[in-house]
Amino acid sequence: MKKMMLCLCGACLSFSGIAAEMVTLPPPQLDTATTMMQAMIDRKTTRDFTPIPAKQQLQCIADLLWCATGQNRPGKRVIPAAIAKYAVKVYVADRTMVYRFDREKNTLTEISRGDHLGECAGNAAMCGKSSFALIFVVDESVWGKDRPVYAAMEIGAMMQNVYLGCAALKLGTCACGSFKSEPLAAALQLPANEKISLVMLVGGAAAIQSAH
Repeated sequence: MKKMMLCLCGACLSFSGIAAEMVTLPPPQLDTATTMMQAMIDRKTTRDFTPIPAKQQLQCIADLLWCATGQNRPGKRVIPAAIAKYAVKVYVADRTMVYRFDREKNTLTEISRGDHLGECAGNAAMCGKSSFALIFVVDESVWGKDRPVYAAMEIGAMMQNVYLGCAALKLGTCACGSFKSEPLAAALQLPANEKISLVMLVGGAAAIQSAH
């Protein structure tokens, strides 16, 4: 399997335009100037996006994946989970491919080709303006169907972290609980025990925003 190492500096091709079986993400940038309190003030839902410049998109993905499920100390993550049993996996969809995120290797592995962003929310206009989506998938075998609250708590922490990360990075995002689950699950090639729970569309922060 051919591997392509993509370096943000000097990258002349867009992330979504490179047909790669595996993409190694750049390290997350953890030195943003925005304080936590300011990020909380700026946290909002955006439904009208501007394009993220191609040369910045891969770094934005890496930064938001770290916000969602990154390591902040040895063996520990930026989000809590009951007795440290994590049940949520993250996938990334852009305009040409869907990828599975490997947090240990900090890589994206191609799962399907094609533009599946239109399946990530019921609002077609919002999907059309987004640059990429983070797709949160629950492995029901971790807790079983009798304890869904544990996975829900994990996803809630991930969602808020991505919102705060977008605020710090001056990006826009919208958490979508309504999406086209069957075609999207087919694109992700999910086994029966894994279910899509949440999708977050991401793009540049447009001038028109709505807060809630």
